[in-house]
Amino acid sequence: MRCFYGSRLKGDYVPGELLPAGFCVMIGTAEVSHLVAVFLGWSVSRVAWLWVGLISILMVGCGILLLAARSIEKSSAGRYGVGELPLSGRENTSPWKMSEQLLAGAFALSVLFQIILIMTGEQSCDTSDMTLEMVRTFLGRDQVYDVNPLTGQPYTAGVPLRLKILCLPSLYAFLCSVTGLDAELMVCRIMPVVVLIVSYFAYSVIGRLLFGRDRAGRLLMLFVISVLYWCGDYMESMDAFLLLHSGYRGVSIRNGILFPFTLGMCLKKKWKMSILAILAEACIVWTLYGLGACLLVVIVMFVIHLWIGLRERRGGEACRNY
Repeated sequence: MRCFYGSRLKGDYVPGELLPAGFCVMIGTAEVSHLVAVFLGWSVSRVAWLWVGLISILMVGCGILLLAARSIEKSSAGRYGVGELPLSGRENTSPWKMSEQLLAGAFALSVLFQIILIMTGEQSCDTSDMTLEMVRTFLGRDQVYDVNPLTGQPYTAGVPLRLKILCLPSLYAFLCSVTGLDAELMVCRIMPVVVLIVSYFAYSVIGRLLFGRDRAGRLLMLFVISVLYWCGDYMESMDAFLLLHSGYRGVSIRNGILFPFTLGMCLKKKWKMSILAILAEACIVWTLYGLGACLLVVIVMFVIHLWIGLRERRGGEACRNY
């Protein structure tokens, strides 16, 4: 994020943005590695380490740029102090009130029970989805889209390109190949828990915009969202059901992470980060080559910002004329 915005990031930074943004970067690097496997025929085990290498290069490169930026700030003795990156979203140091402690405890308890449900639930994998079978096939054959995961035979009609370039099954296969974990454990248990947690971080960005430094208001919002997840766990088409029972699917990631993250970035006018979410959605969900829900949100919010800016400009001109 510092590489995206430079010094403009000062005073406009929320810690909750980091995890969703990093999740998008992880998907992007997996897409690059997946395309290498698709078009160059590299094995999954080989491409998995390519993916790890890409992430390592990004981390080292961004770290060097960040250190260089802070060194420049230190030498110039800027207004924010020596090497310090001021954060408008930094938590205040005031002691927690009893109401805030109760809200935090209730929210943590609700999330804990949701994690237990995901890790122990019998219906954590949707039988109509082939993600788990595809991951097992990728790992067993050490190739992507080599054979049909249902029949074990080569594809007769081929795989549509828009479906073939989706990287989500490959991402899970990379994680299994690098960590050595079982495909079912990674796909049906671990990743849904990760998606659920990152989802709360994405909504915390909106909570910061709505309530500012009101800690109780932000905690209440997250607790209400957690309760809504419980209340929506009654139909397969509900977002809450997808997060609690099929969190590994692309639509679950889009609805639970990318959609609120895009909305929060648009409200803060961080268009570069919203474009990152658009690209992440295009990599994991079968959309019209990227023309998905996140792009629609960005277009609508951009038009609204233009309309508000135009009205403010006209209002300012009217006051000056008066």
